[in-house]
Amino acid sequence: MKAELAISVVISFIFISLGLLLIHYQQTEYGITFFVFLPFVIGYICGNDKIKKISLFGHFFSMLIFFTLIFIGGLEEMICIIMVLPIIAIVLFLGVFVKFLLSKLRHSTKL
Repeated sequence: MKAELAISVVISFIFISLGLLLIHYQQTEYGITFFVFLPFVIGYICGNDKIKKISLFGHFFSMLIFFTLIFIGGLEEMICIIMVLPIIAIVLFLGVFVKFLLSKLRHSTKL
């Protein structure tokens, strides 16, 4: 197993676990945590030039496990999961875009 894959899986599970803890202690809403915050942070982390495509596979694998668990646990139905996938993709790419813009801004100010 490549190190990038392992790191991306660990990061995803840490954020998923943090989201579950926040929901359990009623500190945040379910939808905001898992369908906006989590994809944005994962997109931001993956927006680095040094992150390889294998790490994106690791994040995808972690999200697949998460969706399987919320389906099996009865938190969501399959149609809800399918309908939220485009939202997650948009927010994920928004995180990548923000990271890209910040890195461009950082490089332009160093000149």
